Amino acid sequence: MTNLAPAGLTAITGVNIVGSSDDETFLVRSPSRTISFFVDGNDGNDTVNVQGTALADTFAVSSPSGRILVAKTTGTPFYVSSTAETVAVLGSDGNDTIDARQVLAALTSLQLLGENGNDTLTGGLGNDAFVGGEGTDLLSEVGAGNLTLTDSQLVGHGTDSIDVSIEAIKLTGDAGANLFDASAFTRFGVLLDGAAGDDILMGGSKSDSLIGGTGIDEVRQAVIKDAKLTNTQLMQGTAQLISPFAILSPITDGLSGIERVKLTGNTLVNRLDAASFTGSTTLDGGAANDTLIGGTGADLILGGTENDSLLGNAGNDTIGGGTGNDKIDGGVGNDGLAGQDGNDTIIGGADNDTLLGGAGNDSLRGGAGRDLIQGGTG
Repeated sequence: MTNLAPAGLTAITGVNIVGSSDDETFLVRSPSRTISFFVDGNDGNDTVNVQGTALADTFAVSSPSGRILVAKTTGTPFYVSSTAETVAVLGSDGNDTIDARQVLAALTSLQLLGENGNDTLTGGLGNDAFVGGEGTDLLSEVGAGNLTLTDSQLVGHGTDSIDVSIEAIKLTGDAGANLFDASAFTRFGVLLDGAAGDDILMGGSKSDSLIGGTGIDEVRQAVIKDAKLTNTQLMQGTAQLISPFAILSPITDGLSGIERVKLTGNTLVNRLDAASFTGSTTLDGGAANDTLIGGTGADLILGGTENDSLLGNAGNDTIGGGTGNDKIDGGVGNDGLAGQDGNDTIIGGADNDTLLGGAGNDSLRGGAGRDLIQGGTG
């Protein structure tokens, strides 16, 4: 059944449609006057499609009294309420906004389709399907809880499917502690906004925007190759010429309101440089001969395996060399420095430091301040 928008009946303000026991599809297009529709598919697996106009439409989708309510709030308003198994909101032409954040339960299969134009689609707490269509379309998710993003799904406020026609994604938290994990997302850069609360943000493999907001917020990143960290940027890799006509650019994440950063290396030789970052960092080199440089805050620096060069810089740092023959320099601050395995060189630097050689034949030098030095075995 299609085009459930009665024409010529100017006194009608409400329409009830009741289906049969078959599987049916109902299409409600924008009427010429304000009308409230109630569509009851009855038995069968039914679908209700609600379609906008050629203009820029705004739809608000909610879930009162155990049913889905679609309200078009721009132009000539109309309302569609349904208990059908599938409800689809179609923006049609124009730059449309479809906002389903007031859907508070998985009552039905909810599909948000922008169709033509540059559309903004915001999901709810159910299992939503996001289809952008033509134009540059934004998937927006807002609210409490943890969210995990992959190339095809967003899991957390239900399990949402993401069509390839979505070109931008923004995840926004609330006043609580949120964890947004986009580490498996590879298609394009995303915007993660923790808002208030102590949040953890994990970007993907492209250049992202990571906004902590208020609270003590942390960025966690598995480094692809090398990293340079400042208060406003996390840059990985360097520009590389991959053909006579193409340059592979570094990955650069924009940072705002971030107090903590954790960077984890891999089996490659990495240089993780946080010298220009004023918050606290955790730098974990992993395998290979890494160079790890802390910032001005209280840092935790872990060399991992192989022969590493570890510099704490300012702040009260904790540095562990791990296995291998490591060079450790605490820099300024009251630092705890442990060579662990291997033949290590440990320099306390300024202030009052604790130097622990561990296993192996180590060289320990306290520097200025009152230092505690323990050689260990070897």
